Amino acid sequence: MIGGTGKVVEIDETMIFKRKYNRGRLSSNQKRQVWVFGGIERESKATFAEIVEKRDEKTLIDVIQNNILPGTTIYSDCWKSYNNLDQYNFYSHDTVNHSKNFLNPSNKNVHTQNIERNWRSLKDHIPKSSNGPNRDDHLIEFLYKSKYRKIPDNESPT
Repeated sequence: MIGGTGKVVEIDETMIFKRKYNRGRLSSNQKRQVWVFGGIERESKATFAEIVEKRDEKTLIDVIQNNILPGTTIYSDCWKSYNNLDQYNFYSHDTVNHSKNFLNPSNKNVHTQNIERNWRSLKDHIPKSSNGPNRDDHLIEFLYKSKYRKIPDNESPT
């Protein structure tokens, strides 16, 4: 788990495996949309990411509670599923409205640039030419490497 008292975690979701600008034909393997939800701790850069079927409040809150420690300050965009995050007593929550700006104008420390950069790395990791089944393998590899990237070579992940 990441975060904890005095720690900041940025959360966000991203869709991978979709048509750009809705152009071109898709094979049956490419038609499904895959959503990934995750977070990154600002100080340590520790991350988590999970494939999610839905981006509704219940699904995302369950993932948050399974991956982020109580007492954490969470920064997110204004996605509606995060609206009630403050009601969960063990997190404080602040947002940035991406339709207006990339930093919260009242507090420049509130942004999601680190998790957005993580998603860019994920999408760059998946070859554009890979087809459906291979894309899943690339995603799993990226998530594994992200989780264990800070472990020295002589230690095994737990």
